[in-house]
Amino acid sequence: MDETALHAVVRTASYVDSPESHINIIHLLLHAGADINAIGKLSGTSLAVAASQGSEYVVRLLLRAGADVNAQGPTSEAALVSAASEGHIDVLNCLLDAGADINMIDSFYEMTAVAIASRKGHIEVVRTLIEANADVNACGLDTWSQTPLMEAAERGRIDVADRLLEAGANPNVGGRIYESAFDVALKAGEFETYKRLIVGAKSVYKEEIDIRRLKCLRGEQNKPC
Repeated sequence: MDETALHAVVRTASYVDSPESHINIIHLLLHAGADINAIGKLSGTSLAVAASQGSEYVVRLLLRAGADVNAQGPTSEAALVSAASEGHIDVLNCLLDAGADINMIDSFYEMTAVAIASRKGHIEVVRTLIEANADVNACGLDTWSQTPLMEAAERGRIDVADRLLEAGANPNVGGRIYESAFDVALKAGEFETYKRLIVGAKSVYKEEIDIRRLKCLRGEQNKPC
């Protein structure tokens, strides 16, 4: 369906200097029976809209009114992924406290919250999700899906890659297209990130990494080492 009146009011509440009137309208709509979990074609639920806007007060209001923290449509973002994508750490924590599925693969980006945060370089979001036990090796279902470490490596997010490695991300785990974070970094020309992946990987992966590096130095991979 197209966006409901509740969607529209939640969206505009973030843009006004005094959102009190919008908050009152949200209360009125809910009291009148508005479907709090109605899903728009692209926007998802009203909760996802509020999360993407960083509207912590509205997020809390909707959760108290019974919003499903994990609801999403077939082509729309889940609330947690919306917050992670925009770097809204306070909203993210609010959703986690409400029981959001930290490893849910959303329907819009087709990746987890930690993967989209890694792609966009939101280091504090990545740290928070790791502390909440996010799966740092999870890969989405889309053809182009990659692990969080691959997303960071492709864009040269060295600080994010370091944190993921510290949390146990395996640089040898591949996505749907590329075989590993090493391959993605090289393909993107992120050679400093490639070097950091080798240096920063935990000892548990050392043997595999050394073999890859040896092949590279011998010229068998025909890629920068």
